[in-house]
Amino acid sequence: MHLHVEISDSPREKRIFSTEASYNSSDLSFHSSEVSFHSSEVLYLASVESFYFKIFFATLAVGTSEMRNDPSLGVAIHSPQALDNSPIHNINRMKQYYLSLFVALSLLYSLQPAWGQQTNPPTHLRVYQQDQVTEIPLDQIDSIRFELVKETPARPTMGIEYVAEYNVGKEAGTFATSQSNDASGYYPFDQIGTACPAGYHTPTRYEAAVLMPSFGPKYEVYIMFGANKSYTDVAEAIQVGSVKASYLSDYKSIKGSKVSYALRFKKGSTEMHPDFPVATDNSLQAAYRYEVVGEHKIGSTDAHLKITVRYLGSDFTGSIDDIATEDFWAKDGQDDVVRILPSSVYYHPQKQAEIMGAGAYYWTSSPHEEQTGFIWTISYIPQMAYISYNSNLFKFGIRPFKDVE
Repeated sequence: MHLHVEISDSPREKRIFSTEASYNSSDLSFHSSEVSFHSSEVLYLASVESFYFKIFFATLAVGTSEMRNDPSLGVAIHSPQALDNSPIHNINRMKQYYLSLFVALSLLYSLQPAWGQQTNPPTHLRVYQQDQVTEIPLDQIDSIRFELVKETPARPTMGIEYVAEYNVGKEAGTFATSQSNDASGYYPFDQIGTACPAGYHTPTRYEAAVLMPSFGPKYEVYIMFGANKSYTDVAEAIQVGSVKASYLSDYKSIKGSKVSYALRFKKGSTEMHPDFPVATDNSLQAAYRYEVVGEHKIGSTDAHLKITVRYLGSDFTGSIDDIATEDFWAKDGQDDVVRILPSSVYYHPQKQAEIMGAGAYYWTSSPHEEQTGFIWTISYIPQMAYISYNSNLFKFGIRPFKDVE
C-alpha cells in the first residue's frame, strides 16, 4: 500500500511538498526508500514538544484509519479533535498498534537529549527524495498530512493507437511527410507486403476495423454524413494488437452534419467468427467522432476524414446519445487520439488516371473470401465511411499498423 505524504502551509491547501512512501500494515510502521528525516539535521519542529505532539497524533490517526479497514480513507493531522469520530473495532490490532506506538515514542524519547543539546534551533525541514533534497522553512509548515493513495491502473491500449499517424510515402519503406493528399504514395496489391516502413505492416480487414466498421449483412452503412441514421448493438469482429474478439457498437448520424458518432468496443453478445470470441467486458469501450473535413473534389489537396477517439472503459455507463453531441467532445479532450485519413491519390485502372481529393481508398491485406480478385479496403467518400472491397487491379494508398511484439 502506498502513502502520500504532504506538507502544507494551511489545513486545506496543498502548497509545499508531497511524496509517497510504503506502509506496512502488519506492524503499523512506515518505510520509504525515497524519504528520510535525519535527526542530526532536523532536530525538532518548532520545539521538541510540538514534534512529539505531531508524531503522536499522526501515528494514532494512521493506526486508527488502518484498524477501521478503510484503505481509501485519507487522514489529515491538525489537532486531537481529528480523532474524535474514529472508532476502533479490532482489539488485537489495537494492542498491536499501541505496542508500535509505545516503541516509536520510546525511540523519540531516547533521542531527546541529543536534540536538546543543540545551541542553534533549526529553521528548516529537510526532505530527501531519491536524488533530490528539498528544504522547507519551519514557519511555513502548518500541518503534516498522511493520505492513503489508490494507484490508478494504466488503461489498455486502444485499437486506434496501433494505427500509424501517416500513410506510406511515395517511396516504399517511408512515411508521408504530411497529411496533404499529394504526399502519399499508391501501390499495387502485390507490393503491400514490402511497402510499409520497418516495424509496421498493412493491416488485415479485422485490424482495419479499429478505424471503421464493414458494411452490414444487408449492406447497411453505419457511418453516414448528413443523414439521420442510428444503429445499436452492431456485432463486429475486431483485432486490437494480437487480441481478437467480437464486440458490440452503436452508431449515430445527424441530418445536415458532416459529423458522425459511434460508441464502440462494448461487451459482445455474438461470436462473429470462430477466431473471435465474445468480448466479456467493456474494458476497451471508446467513443468515436468521424468528421469529413475540407472540400471534396477532384484535385483537392486538403480534403480528409478526421477520426477522434476517446477512451471510456468499463466505468462509462451511458449511451450513444451521451457521446453523440458536440458538448461532449468540447471538453476533457486532453487524452483524445486523432488519426487523419487524407483523400490521397490512387490509380484507377479503367480510367488509367490518378485521382485525388474526392475520397480515399486504402488496402488491407485480406482478399475477399468469396469474390475472386477483390480485396477488402478502407474506404470513405463525403457521404459515408466503411470497409468495403475493390478490385486488385487498382493501386491504393496504405495506412500502416504497428507490428505486435
